[in-house]
Amino acid sequence: MPSTCNQSITDEEIESFLFHLSSLILTNLENFIQPSLKNRQIEWQDTQILKQIKLQNEWQKRCDVAFEEFDFYCTNVLGVESDILPLFPSIDVCHGDNDDNPNTVDPLEKHSCQVAECVVKPMRSELKHLSAKFLRLLVNCSRNGEAINEKESTLKNEPLTFGKCFGKDIHEAVAYYKQYSSFVSSSQWNFMPKTSSEKEVEEKNETEPVMQTLMQFTEVNGDIGTTINRESLVSTFIDSHSTRVNLVADLQNLESFLSSRKQELASSFSKGSLTSIADTIHIEWTRWCVTARGKNPQLTHSDYRFEDISTDDVLRLHSAVSNILAHIVGNGLQAKRLRFLADAVGFPCPHSAIYSGNATELEINEETKGTDTWRFRLICRRATELARNMAWCQDQRELSLQSVARARDSVEEMTSEVNVIRNRIEWIQYAEIEFWKSVSLFDISHLVFRTWRNCLPRRLQTSCAQAIQRWQESDKERRELEQKENQDENPDVEPIKVTPVEEITEINLCFQIPPIAKLDNKALGNLKKCKKLSLSTNMIDRMVNLTGMLELEILSLGRNNIKKIEKLEDVAGTLKQLWISYNQISSLDGLACLTNLTTLYCSNNLIKSYSELEKLQANEQLTDVVFCGNPMYGDETGGNREAVRRAARVEILRRLPNLKTIDGQLVKREEIEAAQGELPPE
Repeated sequence: MPSTCNQSITDEEIESFLFHLSSLILTNLENFIQPSLKNRQIEWQDTQILKQIKLQNEWQKRCDVAFEEFDFYCTNVLGVESDILPLFPSIDVCHGDNDDNPNTVDPLEKHSCQVAECVVKPMRSELKHLSAKFLRLLVNCSRNGEAINEKESTLKNEPLTFGKCFGKDIHEAVAYYKQYSSFVSSSQWNFMPKTSSEKEVEEKNETEPVMQTLMQFTEVNGDIGTTINRESLVSTFIDSHSTRVNLVADLQNLESFLSSRKQELASSFSKGSLTSIADTIHIEWTRWCVTARGKNPQLTHSDYRFEDISTDDVLRLHSAVSNILAHIVGNGLQAKRLRFLADAVGFPCPHSAIYSGNATELEINEETKGTDTWRFRLICRRATELARNMAWCQDQRELSLQSVARARDSVEEMTSEVNVIRNRIEWIQYAEIEFWKSVSLFDISHLVFRTWRNCLPRRLQTSCAQAIQRWQESDKERRELEQKENQDENPDVEPIKVTPVEEITEINLCFQIPPIAKLDNKALGNLKKCKKLSLSTNMIDRMVNLTGMLELEILSLGRNNIKKIEKLEDVAGTLKQLWISYNQISSLDGLACLTNLTTLYCSNNLIKSYSELEKLQANEQLTDVVFCGNPMYGDETGGNREAVRRAARVEILRRLPNLKTIDGQLVKREEIEAAQGELPPE
């Protein structure tokens, strides 16, 4: 091998060597840098997961609100449980339809039709139940106002809910209204001659029954009526909007008449100017009733004697009519529900073709607006819109759940990649140690360091002055970028200038390309205020005097080709930390002058004996050291690595008892006792 030192090296060999070395360096750099990059990606993914979880919680709240609105509408408006209604299709299903197809049915219309099919029967059944309860008030009960039993007063499978019926009072009130109207329209009260048209109207009113719709629901066969007749009347009430309107109009007219009669009768028994007029009307009314009963044989056998009717009787009749009206036009819950259902499903043939599944026939347009079915369609459309809102919120929640799951999977994948890379780094470090053990020092120095420093041209080496100038330029660019980012807050700032060498307090000259092969004490001596000087990962083979660096506290020379620690006298009073791992140092000479030295990192060097550590006893302030990876530790391969390091820690403490940290771990009490000989080492 020595003979090879005198052999000339060709440019091709140099180029091949540089290519191989650069590939190896880039591969190692990639392995060492990737964990940091992956960890940054993991942090970013964790931030995204938190945002997605927050969004997921927000969509969950919206889902709950949408479901409450939908359930409230189903229960209180449609009168059905929300479980029986079909769910609105998801976003993917709705968007999956072909919009270009003219026969494609709108999802809203289709779902509205399905809702109509589900709710029309329950709503009709509820309307039938409430209508029967209301019409039962009009039953012509033979027991005047008394409660009727369940068998007599209910329809099939329908419970008793009302205990009174006012049919007899309605009959009496209608007869009273009819007779009094005849009295008012009689000739003795009409002094003007009647025209032929008025006579025809009067004859028509006499022939046609008064309040025909009201009497239709009170005149039932028998006292209470058969179930068939009552079911027929309920169906008529449900299916005919005009019948319901006429019934309410008759009741309102009857109430208005009884109210006016109540006031007239009350005034006839009071004192005042109107007493004589009221008495006169009452006398004429009595005379007319007696005369009319004599002319009309039906009135002769009638149970009603309206000439003897009193104020209490009118109050009773008025109370009966008002009670019935309150059950259909009042503000009670049942009255409102009856009116709502009558407007919604109170039309004939609700199961016709428009509910057979053809959603296009349920379309709300100007032609159907205002019809009976139009209100029902609006109700179904509102339910569809609430179901769609609920489905939309659920879909968004599912999407956020999927995003969180994907982000967590990505984090797990990147974490596993980081673990793989870290295992690879450990293998590289182990392989590097084995390489140093298997290859002779002369071969390494000849193939790498001497070739690099002596055989390569000087243009492929970086001087200390050039490295310092590069750092000044990069530092200026960094500060200019920071100034640009903060320009909005402080626009009036001075332009950035290059930091003078004399003012630099911390400088990083690590891993220069091409590397630094030789230190320049003149260039480094200008760093008068520098407290930390980093020169690791270069090709430095020897140390130089650091004259002029009056404030240097930390010196980093790791991963170079230094064989000897020397020439530190100029910084002996200020230097506190020396980082010199991964070099070729075999002796700890040259450190005794560093009176303030507290930290020494000297791992992965060539120190073979623990006796070298005794040279550090002069450094009384030394508390933190790293010596792992040196030959004095012995064989660290295999499963005895931890035992070897524990024994090495005890040996180091025996020679340096003031240490607090060894190889990055705090010194334990058991180790101190073992080093003092009180306990054997573990």
